[in-house]
Amino acid sequence: MIYMKQLVFPVLVFSIFTISFSACSTGNENPNLKAKPNAYSKLNELTIVADTAIWNGPAGDTLRYYFESPYLILPQPEPMFDLRYFTPRQIAEEQLYRSYRTYIFLSDLSRTGSKTNELVKSDIGEEKITKGLKEGGGNISVGQNKWANNQQLFYMYASDETQLAEVISKAYPAVKKKIQDNDADRIQATVFQGGNNNSISNRILEVFGAQVKIPKDYNIAIDDGNAMWLRKENKDISSNILITKVKYTGPDQMSKESLKNLRNELGKKYVSSTIEGSYMTTNDVDLPMFAENKTINNRFAVELHGIWELENDFMGGPFASLAVVNENKGEVFFIDGFIFSPGEEKRNSMQYMEAILRSVKF
Repeated sequence: MIYMKQLVFPVLVFSIFTISFSACSTGNENPNLKAKPNAYSKLNELTIVADTAIWNGPAGDTLRYYFESPYLILPQPEPMFDLRYFTPRQIAEEQLYRSYRTYIFLSDLSRTGSKTNELVKSDIGEEKITKGLKEGGGNISVGQNKWANNQQLFYMYASDETQLAEVISKAYPAVKKKIQDNDADRIQATVFQGGNNNSISNRILEVFGAQVKIPKDYNIAIDDGNAMWLRKENKDISSNILITKVKYTGPDQMSKESLKNLRNELGKKYVSSTIEGSYMTTNDVDLPMFAENKTINNRFAVELHGIWELENDFMGGPFASLAVVNENKGEVFFIDGFIFSPGEEKRNSMQYMEAILRSVKF
């Protein structure tokens, strides 16, 4: 268990490229047919459809390398996506397998008699495939609602397996973003399914001058006028949010090192366990801390991802922080979300936390 401190508070590698998607209709839109069901799946689940030889070969290895790469950044590795694999025959024979939310089809067009190729050609059309092959040996097309509503389908195809592996590697960043954008509403619905805690949101606006959506089940642990600590305690996870604002002194204040120092100051001041002398700090020795520049409401912001731990105790977990420059007021708004969930998977919980942080508005 993490406790608030009882203190007298002082004053306070990859190359970048562009890929364009070609859209395709996959609907069989016959108004006489019965209404399609809604697609379903767990968050971050992807269904792969490919010939067995492709799935077990270099193209399948490439897809797993990228789509099962570690989610940044967690104490124990968890994949970016959870993959399930089916052959075209399995898809055709079992209706359940056609009801999931997100599909990726892998097609090596050099393979004769391939059921995957037949399916991809039927959905995309020979004209688009021919154009895609002429432009670089392979391409990717996107479809929607083939078998159910709210489905997203990615067709990756190429003239041979080597080209197919290249299509996968180049398409990964854009496909990942498109999938995550499509899941954003699901995450919001899950995080705020109990509603918004308007009293806490109003207090944040009053003290820090920012609008932040806070789920109903969070409570205020500390509110001293300089910082606020929000907590939600469940059986398997402790979710925590620290909020403060500081005077903006210049661009150097938004460097990764400066923001780490700000986070560590908050952790040392407010967060400890029952062990005397314990306090929260950032551990960027065992695992790196990542910083990414963003724009929030047309304001410059930096998002941090890393690992926290308690000095003089054995507790830790992942965190995400967001620092936003509010030049109109000459301030930096800082919000930090961290979780403690020993022995449990943390990827989805961190995505829920990030959804809260990114709800910031001014």
